[in-house]
Amino acid sequence: MNPFDRIAAWLDVRPNEVRTVTLSFLGAFLVMAFLVLARTLREALYLDFFDARTLPYVTGTVAVLSVPTVGLFGRALTRYSPKKVLGFLMLVLAIGLAALWPFANMQLEMVTKATVVAFYLWTALGTLILTSGFWVVTSEYFPVRGAKRLFGLIGAGGTAGAMVMGTLLIWLSRNVDAAWLPPGLIVVIVLFYATQRLLPKLESTPRPESTDGRSLPFLESLTTVWRSPHLRMIATIVFTIGIATTLLDYQFKELAQDSLATRERLTSFFGAFYGWTGGVALVIQLLLASRFLAFAGLGWTLAVLPAVLLLGSTGLLVIPSLALVTVVRGADASLRKSLYRFALEVVYTPVPSVLRRKNKGFIDSVVDSVAEGFGAAVVLRRSAVHEPADGPALLHHRHRATAGQRRPRASAQSRAPRGGRPAERDLYATRHQHAGSRQ
Repeated sequence: MNPFDRIAAWLDVRPNEVRTVTLSFLGAFLVMAFLVLARTLREALYLDFFDARTLPYVTGTVAVLSVPTVGLFGRALTRYSPKKVLGFLMLVLAIGLAALWPFANMQLEMVTKATVVAFYLWTALGTLILTSGFWVVTSEYFPVRGAKRLFGLIGAGGTAGAMVMGTLLIWLSRNVDAAWLPPGLIVVIVLFYATQRLLPKLESTPRPESTDGRSLPFLESLTTVWRSPHLRMIATIVFTIGIATTLLDYQFKELAQDSLATRERLTSFFGAFYGWTGGVALVIQLLLASRFLAFAGLGWTLAVLPAVLLLGSTGLLVIPSLALVTVVRGADASLRKSLYRFALEVVYTPVPSVLRRKNKGFIDSVVDSVAEGFGAAVVLRRSAVHEPADGPALLHHRHRATAGQRRPRASAQSRAPRGGRPAERDLYATRHQHAGSRQ
Protein backbone atom coordinates (compact mmCIF):
# COMPACT_ATOMS: atom_id res chain seq x y z
CA MET A 1 0.00 0.00 0.00
CA ASN A 2 1.50 3.32 -1.11
CA PRO A 3 1.46 6.42 1.16
CA PHE A 4 -1.46 7.96 -0.71
CA ASP A 5 -3.59 4.85 -0.15
CA ARG A 6 -2.61 4.85 3.52
CA ILE A 7 -3.76 8.46 3.89
CA ALA A 8 -7.04 7.66 2.12
CA ALA A 9 -7.63 4.68 4.42
CA TRP A 10 -6.83 6.77 7.52
CA LEU A 11 -9.32 9.42 6.36
CA ASP A 12 -11.93 6.69 5.71
CA VAL A 13 -12.06 7.44 1.98
CA ARG A 14 -12.90 4.38 -0.09
CA PRO A 15 -10.97 3.63 -3.31
CA ASN A 16 -13.87 4.53 -5.60
CA GLU A 17 -14.28 7.86 -3.78
CA VAL A 18 -10.69 9.11 -3.93
CA ARG A 19 -11.03 11.12 -7.14
CA THR A 20 -14.33 12.74 -6.19
CA VAL A 21 -13.25 13.53 -2.63
CA THR A 22 -9.90 14.95 -3.75
CA LEU A 23 -11.49 17.25 -6.34
CA SER A 24 -14.24 18.25 -3.91
CA PHE A 25 -11.58 19.04 -1.29
CA LEU A 26 -9.71 21.22 -3.81
CA GLY A 27 -12.99 22.82 -4.88
CA ALA A 28 -13.85 23.72 -1.29
CA PHE A 29 -10.31 25.07 -0.87
CA LEU A 30 -10.70 27.38 -3.86
CA VAL A 31 -14.26 28.48 -3.01
CA MET A 32 -13.22 29.59 0.46
CA ALA A 33 -10.03 31.17 -0.87
CA PHE A 34 -12.21 33.18 -3.26
CA LEU A 35 -14.61 34.09 -0.45
CA VAL A 36 -11.81 35.31 1.85
CA LEU A 37 -10.06 37.28 -0.89
CA ALA A 38 -13.31 38.83 -2.13
CA ARG A 39 -14.55 39.66 1.36
CA THR A 40 -11.22 41.13 2.48
CA LEU A 41 -10.94 43.31 -0.62
CA ARG A 42 -14.49 44.60 -0.56
CA GLU A 43 -14.40 45.35 3.16
CA ALA A 44 -11.02 47.11 2.99
CA LEU A 45 -12.02 49.09 -0.11
CA TYR A 46 -15.42 50.03 1.28
CA LEU A 47 -14.11 51.14 4.66
CA ASP A 48 -11.37 53.12 2.91
CA PHE A 49 -13.95 55.12 0.93
CA PHE A 50 -16.99 55.17 3.24
CA ASP A 51 -17.76 55.40 6.92
CA ALA A 52 -18.63 52.17 8.75
CA ARG A 53 -21.99 53.70 9.66
CA THR A 54 -23.08 53.29 6.02
CA LEU A 55 -22.53 49.51 6.09
CA PRO A 56 -26.16 48.70 6.98
CA TYR A 57 -27.29 50.36 3.74
CA VAL A 58 -25.06 48.25 1.50
CA THR A 59 -25.86 45.13 3.56
CA GLY A 60 -29.56 45.79 3.10
CA THR A 61 -29.02 46.26 -0.63
CA VAL A 62 -27.33 42.85 -0.81
CA ALA A 63 -30.32 41.32 1.00
CA VAL A 64 -32.78 42.89 -1.47
CA LEU A 65 -30.79 41.91 -4.56
CA SER A 66 -30.26 38.36 -3.32
CA VAL A 67 -33.98 37.59 -3.71
CA PRO A 68 -34.15 37.83 -7.53
CA THR A 69 -30.57 36.53 -7.88
CA VAL A 70 -31.20 33.34 -5.94
CA GLY A 71 -34.62 33.02 -7.60
CA LEU A 72 -32.94 32.86 -11.00
CA PHE A 73 -30.31 30.49 -9.61
CA GLY A 74 -32.95 28.15 -8.19
CA ARG A 75 -34.97 28.23 -11.40
CA ALA A 76 -31.83 27.36 -13.41
CA LEU A 77 -31.14 24.38 -11.14
CA THR A 78 -34.60 22.97 -11.92
CA ARG A 79 -33.95 23.12 -15.66
CA TYR A 80 -30.26 22.27 -16.02
CA SER A 81 -27.71 20.14 -14.21
CA PRO A 82 -26.03 21.78 -11.18
CA LYS A 83 -22.59 21.49 -12.81
CA LYS A 84 -23.72 23.41 -15.89
CA VAL A 85 -25.37 26.10 -13.79
CA LEU A 86 -22.27 26.46 -11.61
CA GLY A 87 -20.04 26.69 -14.68
CA PHE A 88 -22.17 29.44 -16.20
CA LEU A 89 -22.20 31.27 -12.87
CA MET A 90 -18.40 31.24 -12.74
CA LEU A 91 -18.23 32.67 -16.26
CA VAL A 92 -20.62 35.53 -15.43
CA LEU A 93 -18.81 36.26 -12.17
CA ALA A 94 -15.41 36.42 -13.87
CA ILE A 95 -16.68 38.69 -16.65
CA GLY A 96 -18.19 41.08 -14.11
CA LEU A 97 -14.93 41.26 -12.14
CA ALA A 98 -12.93 41.89 -15.31
CA ALA A 99 -15.33 44.69 -16.29
CA LEU A 100 -15.19 46.40 -12.86
CA TRP A 101 -11.44 46.28 -12.33
CA PRO A 102 -10.39 49.06 -14.81
CA PHE A 103 -12.85 51.52 -13.25
CA ALA A 104 -11.38 50.91 -9.78
CA ASN A 105 -8.08 52.43 -10.93
CA MET A 106 -9.59 55.66 -12.24
CA GLN A 107 -8.79 58.92 -10.47
CA LEU A 108 -12.35 60.27 -10.69
CA GLU A 109 -13.75 60.12 -7.17
CA MET A 110 -17.40 59.53 -8.09
CA VAL A 111 -16.51 56.79 -10.58
CA THR A 112 -14.27 55.09 -8.05
CA LYS A 113 -16.88 55.28 -5.30
CA ALA A 114 -19.53 53.80 -7.59
CA THR A 115 -17.11 51.04 -8.58
CA VAL A 116 -16.36 50.22 -4.94
CA VAL A 117 -20.09 49.84 -4.21
CA ALA A 118 -20.61 47.78 -7.36
CA PHE A 119 -17.62 45.59 -6.45
CA TYR A 120 -19.04 45.07 -2.96
CA LEU A 121 -22.46 44.04 -4.29
CA TRP A 122 -21.07 41.88 -7.10
CA THR A 123 -18.69 39.89 -4.90
CA ALA A 124 -21.21 39.57 -2.04
CA LEU A 125 -23.89 38.15 -4.34
CA GLY A 126 -21.34 36.09 -6.25
CA THR A 127 -19.94 34.38 -3.16
CA LEU A 128 -23.46 33.62 -1.92
CA ILE A 129 -24.34 31.74 -5.09
CA LEU A 130 -20.89 30.23 -5.63
CA THR A 131 -20.76 28.68 -2.16
CA SER A 132 -24.30 27.35 -2.37
CA GLY A 133 -23.74 26.04 -5.89
CA PHE A 134 -20.60 24.18 -4.84
CA TRP A 135 -22.40 22.35 -2.03
CA VAL A 136 -25.36 21.55 -4.29
CA VAL A 137 -22.98 19.89 -6.75
CA THR A 138 -21.03 18.13 -3.99
CA SER A 139 -24.16 16.76 -2.32
CA GLU A 140 -25.14 15.13 -5.62
CA TYR A 141 -22.13 12.79 -5.32
CA PHE A 142 -22.64 11.53 -1.77
CA PRO A 143 -25.63 9.83 -0.07
CA VAL A 144 -26.52 10.51 3.56
CA ARG A 145 -23.99 8.09 5.06
CA GLY A 146 -21.27 9.25 2.73
CA ALA A 147 -22.00 12.86 3.59
CA LYS A 148 -21.67 12.21 7.33
CA ARG A 149 -18.39 10.41 6.73
CA LEU A 150 -16.81 12.77 4.19
CA PHE A 151 -18.32 16.26 4.45
CA GLY A 152 -16.06 17.02 7.40
CA LEU A 153 -13.01 16.24 5.28
CA ILE A 154 -14.32 18.21 2.28
CA GLY A 155 -15.19 21.12 4.54
CA ALA A 156 -11.64 20.99 5.88
CA GLY A 157 -10.50 21.87 2.36
CA GLY A 158 -12.54 25.05 2.61
CA THR A 159 -11.10 26.01 5.97
CA ALA A 160 -7.61 25.33 4.65
CA GLY A 161 -8.33 27.63 1.70
CA ALA A 162 -9.48 30.37 4.06
CA MET A 163 -6.34 29.97 6.17
CA VAL A 164 -3.94 29.97 3.23
CA MET A 165 -5.55 32.94 1.48
CA GLY A 166 -5.82 34.93 4.70
CA THR A 167 -2.16 34.32 5.52
CA LEU A 168 -1.13 35.13 1.94
CA LEU A 169 -3.01 38.43 2.11
CA ILE A 170 -0.76 39.60 4.96
CA TRP A 171 2.21 39.43 2.60
CA LEU A 172 0.30 40.72 -0.43
CA SER A 173 -1.02 43.77 1.42
CA ARG A 174 2.54 44.81 2.24
CA ASN A 175 4.08 44.18 -1.16
CA VAL A 176 1.28 44.61 -3.73
CA ASP A 177 -1.03 47.56 -4.28
CA ALA A 178 -4.57 46.58 -3.26
CA ALA A 179 -5.82 47.84 -6.64
CA TRP A 180 -4.00 44.93 -8.32
CA LEU A 181 -5.49 42.19 -6.15
CA PRO A 182 -8.96 41.85 -7.79
CA PRO A 183 -7.54 39.98 -10.84
CA GLY A 184 -6.53 37.27 -8.38
CA LEU A 185 -10.22 36.54 -7.94
CA ILE A 186 -10.48 35.63 -11.62
CA VAL A 187 -7.48 33.30 -11.30
CA VAL A 188 -9.15 31.49 -8.40
CA ILE A 189 -12.38 31.13 -10.41
CA VAL A 190 -10.48 29.58 -13.33
CA LEU A 191 -8.80 27.04 -11.03
CA PHE A 192 -12.13 26.22 -9.39
CA TYR A 193 -13.70 25.71 -12.82
CA ALA A 194 -10.96 23.21 -13.63
CA THR A 195 -11.73 21.12 -10.52
CA GLN A 196 -15.42 21.00 -11.43
CA ARG A 197 -14.70 19.93 -15.00
CA LEU A 198 -12.57 17.02 -13.74
CA LEU A 199 -15.32 15.60 -11.52
CA PRO A 200 -16.88 12.30 -12.70
CA LYS A 201 -20.09 12.47 -14.65
CA LEU A 202 -23.24 12.11 -12.62
CA GLU A 203 -26.11 9.81 -13.40
CA SER A 204 -29.13 11.78 -14.51
CA THR A 205 -31.60 12.54 -11.73
CA PRO A 206 -35.25 13.51 -12.12
CA ARG A 207 -35.91 17.22 -12.29
CA PRO A 208 -38.53 18.91 -10.19
CA GLU A 209 -41.93 19.12 -11.76
CA SER A 210 -42.24 22.33 -13.75
CA THR A 211 -44.72 24.95 -12.70
CA ASP A 212 -47.00 26.95 -14.89
CA GLY A 213 -44.09 29.28 -15.68
CA ARG A 214 -45.82 32.31 -14.21
CA SER A 215 -45.14 31.89 -10.48
CA LEU A 216 -41.99 33.47 -9.10
CA PRO A 217 -39.12 31.14 -8.02
CA PHE A 218 -38.90 33.08 -4.76
CA LEU A 219 -42.54 32.37 -3.90
CA GLU A 220 -42.21 28.73 -4.95
CA SER A 221 -39.20 28.19 -2.67
CA LEU A 222 -40.77 30.15 0.17
CA THR A 223 -43.91 28.05 0.00
CA THR A 224 -41.97 24.78 -0.16
CA VAL A 225 -39.73 25.70 2.77
CA TRP A 226 -42.66 26.87 4.88
CA ARG A 227 -44.66 23.68 4.27
CA SER A 228 -41.75 21.36 5.04
CA PRO A 229 -40.99 21.11 8.79
CA HIS A 230 -37.43 19.96 8.05
CA LEU A 231 -36.64 22.80 5.64
CA ARG A 232 -38.41 25.31 7.88
CA MET A 233 -36.21 24.24 10.78
CA ILE A 234 -33.07 24.72 8.67
CA ALA A 235 -34.26 28.15 7.51
CA THR A 236 -34.95 29.21 11.11
CA ILE A 237 -31.44 28.22 12.18
CA VAL A 238 -29.86 30.08 9.26
CA PHE A 239 -31.98 33.18 9.88
CA THR A 240 -31.24 33.50 13.60
CA ILE A 241 -27.52 32.86 13.19
CA GLY A 242 -27.43 35.37 10.32
CA ILE A 243 -28.94 38.16 12.44
CA ALA A 244 -26.56 37.54 15.35
CA THR A 245 -23.51 37.44 13.07
CA THR A 246 -24.53 40.64 11.26
CA LEU A 247 -24.82 42.60 14.51
CA LEU A 248 -21.47 41.26 15.67
CA ASP A 249 -19.83 41.91 12.30
CA TYR A 250 -20.95 45.54 12.28
CA GLN A 251 -19.34 46.13 15.67
CA PHE A 252 -16.18 44.37 14.48
CA LYS A 253 -15.84 46.50 11.34
CA GLU A 254 -16.70 49.76 13.10
CA LEU A 255 -14.02 49.21 15.72
CA ALA A 256 -11.53 48.10 13.06
CA GLN A 257 -12.10 51.26 11.01
CA ASP A 258 -11.65 53.45 14.08
CA SER A 259 -8.38 51.72 14.97
CA LEU A 260 -6.78 51.27 11.52
CA ALA A 261 -6.10 54.19 9.22
CA THR A 262 -5.21 52.96 5.73
CA ARG A 263 -6.51 50.54 3.14
CA GLU A 264 -3.25 48.59 3.41
CA ARG A 265 -3.59 48.18 7.19
CA LEU A 266 -7.24 47.18 6.87
CA THR A 267 -6.38 44.63 4.15
CA SER A 268 -3.57 43.20 6.28
CA PHE A 269 -5.77 43.07 9.37
CA PHE A 270 -8.71 41.40 7.66
CA GLY A 271 -6.37 39.01 5.83
CA ALA A 272 -4.67 38.00 9.08
CA PHE A 273 -8.05 37.66 10.77
CA TYR A 274 -9.46 35.35 8.11
CA GLY A 275 -6.18 33.45 7.95
CA TRP A 276 -6.07 32.71 11.68
CA THR A 277 -9.76 31.90 11.89
CA GLY A 278 -9.31 29.57 8.92
CA GLY A 279 -6.47 27.83 10.76
CA VAL A 280 -8.58 27.36 13.88
CA ALA A 281 -11.47 26.13 11.74
CA LEU A 282 -9.18 23.64 10.01
CA VAL A 283 -8.12 22.14 13.35
CA ILE A 284 -11.75 21.90 14.46
CA GLN A 285 -12.79 20.37 11.15
CA LEU A 286 -10.07 17.72 11.08
CA LEU A 287 -9.84 16.79 14.75
CA LEU A 288 -13.15 17.62 16.39
CA ALA A 289 -16.10 17.97 14.00
CA SER A 290 -16.85 14.31 13.20
CA ARG A 291 -15.99 13.13 16.71
CA PHE A 292 -18.14 15.81 18.35
CA LEU A 293 -21.06 15.01 16.05
CA ALA A 294 -20.80 11.30 16.87
CA PHE A 295 -20.51 12.00 20.60
CA ALA A 296 -23.01 14.83 21.13
CA GLY A 297 -25.41 14.40 18.23
CA LEU A 298 -26.60 16.81 15.55
CA GLY A 299 -28.66 19.07 17.83
CA TRP A 300 -25.86 19.85 20.27
CA THR A 301 -23.40 20.32 17.40
CA LEU A 302 -25.64 22.98 15.89
CA ALA A 303 -26.10 24.60 19.32
CA VAL A 304 -22.39 25.35 19.85
CA LEU A 305 -22.28 28.45 17.62
CA PRO A 306 -25.40 30.15 19.11
CA ALA A 307 -24.01 29.54 22.61
CA VAL A 308 -20.67 31.14 21.72
CA LEU A 309 -22.40 34.14 20.12
CA LEU A 310 -24.61 34.62 23.18
CA LEU A 311 -21.68 34.54 25.62
CA GLY A 312 -19.47 36.73 23.42
CA SER A 313 -22.15 39.35 22.84
CA THR A 314 -22.80 39.53 26.57
CA GLY A 315 -19.10 40.18 27.13
CA LEU A 316 -19.10 42.97 24.52
CA LEU A 317 -21.83 44.78 26.41
CA VAL A 318 -19.39 45.02 29.33
CA ILE A 319 -16.06 45.48 27.49
CA PRO A 320 -16.60 46.86 23.95
CA SER A 321 -12.99 46.70 22.67
CA LEU A 322 -11.36 45.75 19.36
CA ALA A 323 -9.47 42.90 21.02
CA LEU A 324 -12.59 41.31 22.49
CA VAL A 325 -14.76 41.80 19.41
CA THR A 326 -11.96 40.26 17.31
CA VAL A 327 -11.90 37.20 19.56
CA VAL A 328 -15.70 36.80 19.50
CA ARG A 329 -15.94 37.42 15.76
CA GLY A 330 -13.04 35.02 15.26
CA ALA A 331 -14.83 32.30 17.21
CA ASP A 332 -17.93 32.96 15.11
CA ALA A 333 -16.00 32.76 11.84
CA SER A 334 -14.10 29.62 12.88
CA LEU A 335 -17.19 27.74 14.00
CA ARG A 336 -19.26 28.82 11.00
CA LYS A 337 -16.61 27.42 8.63
CA SER A 338 -16.21 24.16 10.52
CA LEU A 339 -18.61 22.72 13.08
CA TYR A 340 -21.69 24.72 12.06
CA ARG A 341 -21.23 24.27 8.29
CA PHE A 342 -20.46 20.58 8.69
CA ALA A 343 -23.58 19.97 10.79
CA LEU A 344 -25.77 22.08 8.50
CA GLU A 345 -24.69 20.18 5.39
CA VAL A 346 -25.45 16.90 7.16
CA VAL A 347 -28.94 18.22 8.00
CA TYR A 348 -29.53 18.79 4.27
CA THR A 349 -28.65 15.26 3.19
CA PRO A 350 -32.03 13.59 3.96
CA VAL A 351 -33.75 16.11 1.68
CA PRO A 352 -34.51 14.54 -1.74
CA SER A 353 -32.18 15.69 -4.50
CA VAL A 354 -34.86 17.51 -6.49
CA LEU A 355 -35.96 19.53 -3.44
CA ARG A 356 -32.38 20.19 -2.35
CA ARG A 357 -31.49 21.63 -5.75
CA LYS A 358 -34.48 23.91 -5.73
CA ASN A 359 -34.42 25.16 -2.13
CA LYS A 360 -30.90 24.90 -0.73
CA GLY A 361 -29.79 28.01 -2.58
CA PHE A 362 -32.87 29.84 -1.33
CA ILE A 363 -32.10 29.03 2.32
CA ASP A 364 -28.33 29.50 2.14
CA SER A 365 -28.52 32.72 0.17
CA VAL A 366 -31.90 34.46 0.41
CA VAL A 367 -32.72 33.55 4.00
CA ASP A 368 -29.18 34.34 5.09
CA SER A 369 -29.20 37.66 3.19
CA VAL A 370 -32.61 38.61 4.57
CA ALA A 371 -31.24 37.91 8.04
CA GLU A 372 -28.32 40.22 7.29
CA GLY A 373 -30.76 42.85 6.04
CA PHE A 374 -32.83 42.48 9.20
CA GLY A 375 -29.67 42.87 11.28
CA ALA A 376 -28.75 45.97 9.29
CA ALA A 377 -32.21 47.41 9.96
CA VAL A 378 -31.68 46.82 13.68
CA VAL A 379 -28.37 48.71 13.47
CA LEU A 380 -29.96 51.61 11.61
CA ARG A 381 -32.91 51.73 13.99
CA ARG A 382 -30.73 51.72 17.07
CA SER A 383 -28.43 54.36 15.57
CA ALA A 384 -31.40 56.59 14.71
CA VAL A 385 -32.88 56.31 18.19
CA HIS A 386 -29.72 56.54 20.27
CA GLU A 387 -27.32 58.45 18.00
CA PRO A 388 -25.63 61.38 19.71
CA ALA A 389 -24.48 64.50 17.91
CA ASP A 390 -21.17 63.01 16.82
CA GLY A 391 -22.13 59.49 15.73
CA PRO A 392 -24.05 56.29 16.36
CA ALA A 393 -24.32 54.69 19.74
CA LEU A 394 -24.54 51.01 18.93
CA LEU A 395 -21.22 50.77 20.74
CA HIS A 396 -20.50 53.26 23.49
CA HIS A 397 -16.75 52.76 23.25
CA ARG A 398 -14.42 55.32 24.78
CA HIS A 399 -12.17 55.82 21.80
CA ARG A 400 -14.92 57.22 19.57
CA ALA A 401 -13.99 60.72 20.80
CA THR A 402 -10.56 60.29 19.21
CA ALA A 403 -11.74 58.51 16.05
CA GLY A 404 -10.90 61.55 13.96
CA GLN A 405 -7.22 61.29 14.90
CA ARG A 406 -6.44 58.40 12.59
CA ARG A 407 -2.97 58.40 11.15
CA PRO A 408 -2.44 59.93 7.70
CA ARG A 409 -1.73 58.01 4.53
CA ALA A 410 1.84 56.88 3.93
CA SER A 411 1.99 58.53 0.53
CA ALA A 412 1.20 62.13 -0.29
CA GLN A 413 -0.34 61.00 -3.56
CA SER A 414 -2.76 58.51 -2.00
CA ARG A 415 -6.47 59.08 -2.20
CA ALA A 416 -8.19 60.99 0.55
CA PRO A 417 -10.03 58.72 2.98
CA ARG A 418 -13.58 59.06 1.67
CA GLY A 419 -16.20 59.25 4.33
CA GLY A 420 -13.54 59.95 6.98
CA ARG A 421 -13.77 62.35 9.87
CA PRO A 422 -13.37 66.12 9.36
CA ALA A 423 -9.95 66.25 10.99
CA GLU A 424 -8.72 63.52 8.66
CA ARG A 425 -10.02 65.24 5.52
CA ASP A 426 -8.42 68.55 6.57
CA LEU A 427 -5.10 66.79 7.09
CA TYR A 428 -5.31 65.26 3.64
CA ALA A 429 -6.18 68.61 2.07
CA THR A 430 -3.14 70.23 3.68
CA ARG A 431 -0.86 67.46 2.46
CA HIS A 432 -2.32 67.66 -1.04
CA GLN A 433 -1.67 71.43 -1.19
CA HIS A 434 1.93 70.94 -0.14
CA ALA A 435 2.40 68.22 -2.75
CA GLY A 436 0.96 70.52 -5.42
CA SER A 437 3.29 73.38 -4.48
CA ARG A 438 6.31 71.10 -4.79
CA GLN A 439 5.25 70.12 -8.29
